[in-house]
Amino acid sequence: MRRQIQNVSRIHTETTAIYAVARLIIYILTQPIFTRRVMEQYFIFKKYVAAFSITLLLSFFNVASAQVSERYRLQHERSFKLEFSPKTTLSFFGLGMISTANHTGTMNISFPYQTMDANGVKTSHVLNANSGHLLSGQSPELSLGLDISHPFYALTFGTGFNTTYGGAYYSIGYARTLYLGQSGHALRDRVEKCTWILRPSLNITAFSFSGGNIGIIDNRNTTIYLLERTVNPTYTYSSGKSNIQHVVQSNELAINYKQNQIGIQPKIALCTNPYKTKISIQLFVSYFIPIFQSGGLQLIQRSSTDSPHFVSGSAGTKIKNHDDITATYNNQSFHSIPFRANNVFIGISLGITLF
Repeated sequence: MRRQIQNVSRIHTETTAIYAVARLIIYILTQPIFTRRVMEQYFIFKKYVAAFSITLLLSFFNVASAQVSERYRLQHERSFKLEFSPKTTLSFFGLGMISTANHTGTMNISFPYQTMDANGVKTSHVLNANSGHLLSGQSPELSLGLDISHPFYALTFGTGFNTTYGGAYYSIGYARTLYLGQSGHALRDRVEKCTWILRPSLNITAFSFSGGNIGIIDNRNTTIYLLERTVNPTYTYSSGKSNIQHVVQSNELAINYKQNQIGIQPKIALCTNPYKTKISIQLFVSYFIPIFQSGGLQLIQRSSTDSPHFVSGSAGTKIKNHDDITATYNNQSFHSIPFRANNVFIGISLGITLF
């Protein structure tokens, strides 16, 4: 009972206190001086909000204006490219070095074949052919090139050949142009005044190499049957405007190994600026990465007096298409190619800007 009386007394005291505080707050709020102070603070706050909003809007418009100005400047700066005609540069001499993994192993190829002599007698044989050093490291190569340049990019075309392993390549690529030096100048000035440019590019390249004659079959007065083909002891070719037919007696049938590859070739070159100088100098390094590749046999008839005659190119006698061919490289059998011919190519080329 006593506890209940104490609770009621405590609740009454708290209610009285809350009522007194409420009346005091109402009294203060109804005083003119308080109202004036509150309104002053309200207007001050409103002024700061307005100032902050204006500052924010001005900053936004300044940033937007700067971006528009920068975009307009870049567009205006790049619009001059239409005033510059494309430059065509011919690289008439290129000397480089192709560096590959040193494939010093021996490739062995064997397959059955038949011969028929002039009396119609057929004889069965097995050809055992081999070739070493299909690709040797640090092999020199000659090249030619053609570049069609714009102020910002270039289209590149190139070809090269190597007598060491009977190889060749054909390449087409897209390059970007980076002007060296005078970074603080306008782009127009850099195009006209920079002597050297850096030109990274990505190229699509067809690359092939040959193992040379890996086998010889006597073709004198003999018909040869091999790899689903018939090779007669004679062949014909045409010459002159009247296409006169010449019959040639074949002495031998040469069997070559050839590997064909298509891949991508990243390249970076340090070049003279075609908009500044007429003489072209280019230092470059590239790396060939094969994607599609195949190996096959070339069948070539030869005579002692006339040009050789291709019976079949390597594409027509791919190793993987003939089950009767047994092929090994370093005593390891393969069905298409003995190895992937990745390579690094470094070199220098000289040329002239034609127009």
